Amino acid sequence: MKKLIYVFLLVALIATPLAAFDLTAGGDFSFAHMLNIVKVEDAKATGSMNLLGINGFFDAEYVRAGVGVNFLVGETTLKLENSGPFSGTQKDNKTSLINFRLSVLGKYPFTIAKIVKLYPLVGMEFDFNVSAKYNGEDSKKMLTDEQKNDLNHYYLVLGVGADITVVKNFFISPKATFGFDLRQNSLAKAAKKYISNVKGGNQMKLEFGLGVGYKF
Repeated sequence: MKKLIYVFLLVALIATPLAAFDLTAGGDFSFAHMLNIVKVEDAKATGSMNLLGINGFFDAEYVRAGVGVNFLVGETTLKLENSGPFSGTQKDNKTSLINFRLSVLGKYPFTIAKIVKLYPLVGMEFDFNVSAKYNGEDSKKMLTDEQKNDLNHYYLVLGVGADITVVKNFFISPKATFGFDLRQNSLAKAAKKYISNVKGGNQMKLEFGLGVGYKF
């Protein structure tokens, strides 16, 4: 996957003659709601959590590259449905997660007002876990290699964003994106070895961000 990241960055640089387009840079805060749903016949398991992100970006009009970190806030939730005596909702507030993230998104801006540009977004985001703790202790020591890999995510991202000029070269940049993890988690993969009717296991996220940028 590291090679894939290098390819995306190389394509972004080659495909975008920097001198020919508007160049901007800035940073944003983001909030993401994560869901991971696994279905086995009528039984359904839904895991969810919320993440806050702090990110920086560089934009060459048709390509936006980002780098940042996000971290778990609040509780993690696991809801089991149609699972007999195991059905119910479990919440936990002892988990701590910190991820390093990279993204490369293509965009096509439309000017809809003198100070407003609106654009669709499509691309990839890579989240690499740098810290996973439970009750203050390093939880990775208790995980298998496959479970450690489950902490990393490779999202196909679709969304929409805008640049709204506020004064001179400064603008605010709201965005909303949906991400679908291309990797299925190890639990769903293992279940498929014994049960054919297993669906899901790919993490999804709905993310909202608000940033400030500067046009060079």
